[in-house]
Amino acid sequence: MTSSHRAIRVSAMLMILAAAVLTAPAAAQSDSALRRENDALRARAGELEAELAAAQKMIQDLEKTIARLEAQVDRLSRRSSSSETPKLEPEKVTIDESIPDASPRALLRAMKESYAEQFGDMEIGPVGDRKRDVYVRAVRKWATQVNREHRGPVNWTVLVIDAQPPTTRGVMLNMQAVDPETDVELGDPFPVLVSSRTLIRRLEALEADGSLFKEKLELKGVLTPDVRANANRESEGTFNNPRFIGPFAEFAFGIEGQSLRPADKIKQDESPTTRNAS
Repeated sequence: MTSSHRAIRVSAMLMILAAAVLTAPAAAQSDSALRRENDALRARAGELEAELAAAQKMIQDLEKTIARLEAQVDRLSRRSSSSETPKLEPEKVTIDESIPDASPRALLRAMKESYAEQFGDMEIGPVGDRKRDVYVRAVRKWATQVNREHRGPVNWTVLVIDAQPPTTRGVMLNMQAVDPETDVELGDPFPVLVSSRTLIRRLEALEADGSLFKEKLELKGVLTPDVRANANRESEGTFNNPRFIGPFAEFAFGIEGQSLRPADKIKQDESPTTRNAS
């Protein structure tokens, strides 16, 4: 039985029970027996109402999941189609990725350059050697420094890949930064925490009209790098997750979202025609 059929069945049972409460013959029963029967009917009605609410919630969750999966399939289809076409030209990027906070991959590139400058001439040493311990401590100190230096505001064009169920902290989204003009992906997906009630309501509105997982959005927020030292990772490895910066250094970051709006709407509002009209 599907969730929608279950909801209909529960609704019908509720109506039958309500009619029974209203029409139950009282003449052949004592007052106490009638009260017990009515109490039982009300209790069952309450149970059915809870079941109906649960079924309706399940239907809503399934509809959201279907919308999210359809959007993901659509993106994967477009990506597959584009990958089948021979790339005769290099990818076109319209933003300045020489700026570290311009995109996730620009930030990773800046971290690698900083690491190479800091540790290029430093000897690692074999396992158990004092030089190796000194090297790891230096990486740990460097990670603290770059995390502090690169924390700050960002303004990226993104696609929402997935959304986790809300918690007491807010809603965690998984996003992909893209070029605002060419849609080129600018690094790996990354987590964004949305804790503002106003912004969460905006996300709910975008989800309700079906645009949350389909349209490009402008994300404004605070970038918090999470570069960390890992004494057990000297090389990139097979899966390279988290991203490898250099020996004993791994790259990760998160963003606390402060603003999230449809990118096309912003572009329309900022067009010369719109500005002249205002």
